[in-house]
Amino acid sequence: MRSMTGYAYRELVTDDWNISIELKGYNNRFLELYVNLPPYLSPLEPRIRERLTGAISRGKVECYLRMREYREQVEIHLDEAAVDAYVEALDRLRKRAKVKGGIRLEHLLGLNGLIKVEKLQDPERYWGAVAPLLDAALTDFKTTREREGEKTKENIIQLLGEVEEAFEVVRSHAAEMEAYLRDQLETRMKELVGEGIDEHRLLTELALLLARFSINEEIVRLESHLSHFRELLDAEAPVGKKMDFLCQEMHREVNTIGSKTPLVLISQAVVRMKDAIENLREQLRNVE
Repeated sequence: MRSMTGYAYRELVTDDWNISIELKGYNNRFLELYVNLPPYLSPLEPRIRERLTGAISRGKVECYLRMREYREQVEIHLDEAAVDAYVEALDRLRKRAKVKGGIRLEHLLGLNGLIKVEKLQDPERYWGAVAPLLDAALTDFKTTREREGEKTKENIIQLLGEVEEAFEVVRSHAAEMEAYLRDQLETRMKELVGEGIDEHRLLTELALLLARFSINEEIVRLESHLSHFRELLDAEAPVGKKMDFLCQEMHREVNTIGSKTPLVLISQAVVRMKDAIENLREQLRNVE
């Protein structure tokens, strides 16, 4: 079981560059990725997202990639047409102002647009350094999420035990429903017709009541949901969504039992189950 909250930081320092990757994870119903990186590294974003998606199934994840190059690879371009135009203009200016002497290099160096420096962008070269660092950060990120997940799992097991304990009360007293309904029905019929009760009619009415108020089906389904939930506790794959769905189904069955039962003991157990299931769902908001 993994939590959706996590953190990882990795840094690589060489003679060529300083690269750092920071990962932050938060709770979220679905997978939401935020990737922040320098503009010249934007060609790497699809690959970074692919790596993140392959390792994470749910949660909001922020990825910050920072790079400082010590040995930048650049190309220098001289705009020869602009040089010729500037030289011609300066020469006209010199003659117009009747300034003696020729045009020197320092006259041209301060002019804009003559020399253009272009940084060479080699995505494959960058990716060769970024990919291993990202994989290492993801490994650390997964470890922190698993560590947080184990703490959450302990609490989930405790809450599940509370649900199962209350459910056992419901199951052990479910058989009393028939006797209770029979007594209530017999009392009502005596009030209406006296002691001369038609046994056949009593049984017919009792069968109708049992069909309406029986909780056997709910007990069977709830037992199945609880069993499946326990199986998911040890699953390797992300289980947060499945567990949350099972909690919804359990809550539905418990509500139905509560609406049908007239027995105080079962009603009290229903309240305890509903409270524990709500707390379970609260914990599951942090499970991947």
